Amino acid sequence: MQSPLSIATTSIATLSRYGSQLAAHAQTDRGVLHLYTATIFTSAFLLFAVQPIFAKMVLPSLGGSPSVWAVSMCFFQAVLLAGYCYAHAMNRFVPVQHAPLVHVGLLVVALFALPFGLPSGATPPADGAYLWLIGTLAVGVGLPFFAVSANAPLLQSWFSRTGHPHAADPYFLYAASNVGSLLALLSYPIVVEPMLGLATQAQIWTAVFVMLAMMIAASGAVMLVLHQGLANRRASDTADSIARDTAATPVEVLTWSQRLVWIGLSLVPSGLLCAYTTHVTTDIASVPLLWVVPLAAFLGTFIVAFRDQPLVPDHFLTKSIAPLVAFCVLSYIVPASSSVGLIIALTFTAFLVVTTLCHRELYRRRPSAAHLTEFYLWMSFGGVLGGMLASIVAPQIFNTVAEYPMLFVAGLLGQAALWQRPDEEEHGKLVLIGATTLLTLVVCFAGSQLLVPAVSNKALLFALVAALTFAAIWHSRPQRSTIVIVGALIAVLWVPRGFAVMTIERSFFGVIKVSEDDTGEMRLMSHGTTLHGAERIRTADGKPVEWPVPATYYHPKGAMARGIDIARSARASQGGIAAPFDVGVVGLGVGSMSCYAQPTEKWRFYEIDPLVVEIAKNPKYFSFLSKCPLSDGIVLGDARLTLQKEPRGRFDYLVIDAFSSDAVPVHLITREAIAMYLDRVEPHGLLAMHVSSRFMDLENVAVATARTLPGVEAAIVTTPAGNGMDATYSAVVFLSRSKETIAKVRAMPESQPLPTQKIAPWTDDYSDIVGAIRRHWARAKNRE
Repeated sequence: MQSPLSIATTSIATLSRYGSQLAAHAQTDRGVLHLYTATIFTSAFLLFAVQPIFAKMVLPSLGGSPSVWAVSMCFFQAVLLAGYCYAHAMNRFVPVQHAPLVHVGLLVVALFALPFGLPSGATPPADGAYLWLIGTLAVGVGLPFFAVSANAPLLQSWFSRTGHPHAADPYFLYAASNVGSLLALLSYPIVVEPMLGLATQAQIWTAVFVMLAMMIAASGAVMLVLHQGLANRRASDTADSIARDTAATPVEVLTWSQRLVWIGLSLVPSGLLCAYTTHVTTDIASVPLLWVVPLAAFLGTFIVAFRDQPLVPDHFLTKSIAPLVAFCVLSYIVPASSSVGLIIALTFTAFLVVTTLCHRELYRRRPSAAHLTEFYLWMSFGGVLGGMLASIVAPQIFNTVAEYPMLFVAGLLGQAALWQRPDEEEHGKLVLIGATTLLTLVVCFAGSQLLVPAVSNKALLFALVAALTFAAIWHSRPQRSTIVIVGALIAVLWVPRGFAVMTIERSFFGVIKVSEDDTGEMRLMSHGTTLHGAERIRTADGKPVEWPVPATYYHPKGAMARGIDIARSARASQGGIAAPFDVGVVGLGVGSMSCYAQPTEKWRFYEIDPLVVEIAKNPKYFSFLSKCPLSDGIVLGDARLTLQKEPRGRFDYLVIDAFSSDAVPVHLITREAIAMYLDRVEPHGLLAMHVSSRFMDLENVAVATARTLPGVEAAIVTTPAGNGMDATYSAVVFLSRSKETIAKVRAMPESQPLPTQKIAPWTDDYSDIVGAIRRHWARAKNRE
């Protein structure tokens, strides 16, 4: 058997030989351009294709949290920075004739880490999910990603040495890089995910990686041949010509102020990417597909900005940025349930404008090709810094997604006109506007402290920010608008939002808010914009409620509550069983279902987020767990991992009610997951899967997937909404291996006919998010 060293040596020789043969056909100007463009495009495609693939691999271990994507992006940015450091070091310290061999050697070494996948035994701890995820990413995909990440600056640097007519300004090739990245991201949810399993995706990625290594070998060979020819031509010039050429091309000296500007102009869009993605997936719609969309748009702005003639006129960006950012600050305090479509459209436009403006300014401030790798190095450093601040530092500092409006306002600094020195008359107007804005804030804050509780602080805050927003729109000059918008941001962060909010806390898994409704009768727990439980604390006539009654999805007439009686009946029909009736509930919420437990029964809850447990147990917020204590406690951890440890056939009734905001984590609805749940349920027992969603058709997915398991019977029960928060709509899929048990479920008045359309079952290796979204909207349209 060959040693790794001999394999690497043979691989390098093979790649170099094929590269030299390809290089012989690519020494014309057009051939060189096509080769480098194709190589950079392929490299970028691989670089961004691996991100959703590996993030999907790791999601099952962390419950589908949006933070998985935010931290993953931060990791990939950090490795990208390391790759750019390597490219800069290669460009500066490695002789040009050795550079291709060194880099191809790195690619061959990276082959030993492919195909990539999760390390064996990768299990997250109850705490410290951030560090565990970073370590898993590093071991699983770190080396191949590092090897590919260096290609964009390195290949542009090689291209600048080819003597091509465009070699003096190779930054245009960055557009080809971002086209490849954009195509990779957009094709993943639409084409790749619905058609291929994860293992197949990883194998195809490996095959394309080998092809890329050959293309890089060819690019390096072309560069060496053309560079040597260029050097020979220069050597034949006279000493006078060389002196003239040298004098005509002065060496550019970089300053630290230039570098700091590059860092800042990269930091804001990168941080905003993380903050905007977190905001959208937690406060508007937690659909994993949306994780990819902002990143694809972010890359698209590079294509728009990194060119001499921008695809979007500069004057449009500078005129639209102030009102759009002002609207984003305003929308931060507006519930997403109000005009969701308008809010998404305008905030997404603002994200595009701010990001494009910063990237456009970066392109204007680019150095000569001699400093190309250093430019990308500092640009990447700013990107990493922004990603870390938004995805790791901000959650430790803020209990809400406060970095979202802050970074939008910071994006105003990308306007070149903002830094122009104002004349004496304009300076006086700026002072007046600043003083007026400050006075308005002080008066408003004082008013918020003096208002009686009957007046909503939120209404006052809304009015203030709305007034400042209109003022920002009215002021067309960047310096004036910026002062007003900063005032609006201070108002959002400083002025109290209202008396109804009892607490807002943030964990790795999202933002949890405890508040009271407008009547003061219901206390609610929300994860983003999704309700995760409620308790009636006062009656309609203002009297306190003595004993908690489960509400929202868990009300006594709801499917999950009525399933308990069916499971008890199925248990009683067996007779002679001494063990107590055993119930497991995945997803604690506010602990509503605990009050259905009877004294002789055994109830256990499973919850992934320690913050949810802390809030649900606190009688200051909710009383279910204090007045209806659990006989078998609460187990922390991901449901797939914790339930796996339970004995087979333990439960008579098992409820799967785990949500990441409004989306059921995909790994909890796959064939492998459902099979494991049913193995933990007694043969005549009942499994209830809560699959309500505002965005996806999950009930049909669950039924279609369960049908692939032999001997499993299914039923769908939808409960209509009742009076306010006391009873909300729910869709529950019931599964059992007992026909008698499932027949009792189908006898419910709200039982629905089982789907007849063909839906591919979801597995740990395959899921189709786009298809589930499409079916949901088609069904909603048919109901209209």
